[in-house]
Amino acid sequence: MSALQKMPLMFRSLEEEAYVRAKLAPELERRLAEKGFVVLFWADAGWVRFFSKEQALLPQDSGR
Repeated sequence: MSALQKMPLMFRSLEEEAYVRAKLAPELERRLAEKGFVVLFWADAGWVRFFSKEQALLPQDSGR
């Protein structure tokens, strides 16, 4: 879902985004369940940016 939210001007309103999410959620939840994951909830994160003083290319690079 976050991929859709990160596309600038993809939606004209939050209501439109909520509608699309409601339509896509069942299929995404089914696919995740097939891989052993359970969706607890969907949430908006907004425009998130990560800042660091050191370059981190891999998850294990964080917290050096």
